[in-house]
Amino acid sequence: MLDKGSCFSILSPFIAAHMPRLAAAVASGFCADLFLMHEPTSNQRRAIESAGNVLVVAGAGAGKTRTLVQRCLAFILDENRHGSIDQILMVTFTEAAAAEMRKRIRETLEEKIKSTPDDAHLAEQIALLDSASICTLHSFCLQMVREHFYTLGLDPQISVLPDERSRLLAGDVLDGLMREIYEGKSSIAEPVQRLVTDQGRGWDKPIRDLVKRVHAYTQTLRNPAGWFAAQFENFNSDEPVQWRKWLREEWVSWASWWLPVLRSQEPENVVAQKCARVLAKLTAECDAPDAAAVFQEILTADADWPKGKKGVFRDPIKKIFADAEFFDSLCSIKDDVDPLAQDWAWVKPQMNALLQLAQQFTEQFSKAKRDKGVLDFHDLEQFALELLWDKKQKSPTHAAEQWRKQFELVLVDEYQDINAVQDAILKSLAREGESANRFLVGDVKQSIYRRAK
Repeated sequence: MLDKGSCFSILSPFIAAHMPRLAAAVASGFCADLFLMHEPTSNQRRAIESAGNVLVVAGAGAGKTRTLVQRCLAFILDENRHGSIDQILMVTFTEAAAAEMRKRIRETLEEKIKSTPDDAHLAEQIALLDSASICTLHSFCLQMVREHFYTLGLDPQISVLPDERSRLLAGDVLDGLMREIYEGKSSIAEPVQRLVTDQGRGWDKPIRDLVKRVHAYTQTLRNPAGWFAAQFENFNSDEPVQWRKWLREEWVSWASWWLPVLRSQEPENVVAQKCARVLAKLTAECDAPDAAAVFQEILTADADWPKGKKGVFRDPIKKIFADAEFFDSLCSIKDDVDPLAQDWAWVKPQMNALLQLAQQFTEQFSKAKRDKGVLDFHDLEQFALELLWDKKQKSPTHAAEQWRKQFELVLVDEYQDINAVQDAILKSLAREGESANRFLVGDVKQSIYRRAK
């Protein structure tokens, strides 16, 4: 990872559409270091002047916002292009950050015009600055939704719920839905009641929390309805196809990690060397019985240590035996019982009940908001994407094409915190191919979506 102060890197053309790829690029050392100064270094200048899609990775406090502002100013002050601020979309996460960007741009332009007071272009840019699209993504989405309320079937006086009021309304909707379930008035009453009994032990708060989490997650996706449909299809299958795929991928990854560790042990550690030979048989082509045979050989080897050497030889590799026992419990078929299939049969009805409950909650919550003439921040993103992307044609809409014609640059701050639906919105607004025009800055170490270690 790049440390604070060591900190800029460029990927151009832009290849990291999702943050896991960005993380991999940073972790692999692919990114070249640059150093923040008051005046851009040659590498920083290269970032600012690069054409096409550009991704800049920077550590905390390294001046990512400064670089974004410099990219904007370079476009405006280019004497050959005479770019205009109204040809730029500059997106950040807070109103305060947007105001700071606007302030920095204004200060630079006002300083420039002091030496050229008759420069009409600079004067125009200063005049346009207050109405420029320098804002949070939610503010821009709200602008689009209000302009196209009739297309979306929304109240023209639509307002946005603050987070706290949105949570209160969601709680009221879920209360009503659970009341219907307990009264037996819902089509999913019986499976949800069993879910509360089995998973919540008679307490529905854990189930309510899960429903809210599922809802919040789906609203960050490009196609929440499609996600639900895919999950129902998955959990209606008689066979745990995806689970078997994940299990196979996991044992392959596990074997590739352990093999060099085992082979690096002392030659006298015959158990480690035997485990290495056995583990080499474990490949992606193995089926569950073949894999189980490998795990059982490793477990058998654990009983055959040289006398007086068990502690010394076993300690460095002791975790492999616990892992092998766990994998064996998933792969070994005993008394004609397939443990993975057994778990699948047990979890299917519970997962279907949870998904049905979450789906109904989403539908009722959406209706409640429409009835009150309000939206939440998730709605802004989903409605904006609906305006910009034709799901049937899988192409930008006419509205998106119009925005693409207007914006010569799409600048995004704190890109590490962009979710899937937000990324889809930005892609819909930006150009592709030879005229690609996204300039993104972020720090993967600060991502709100990063995995805990």
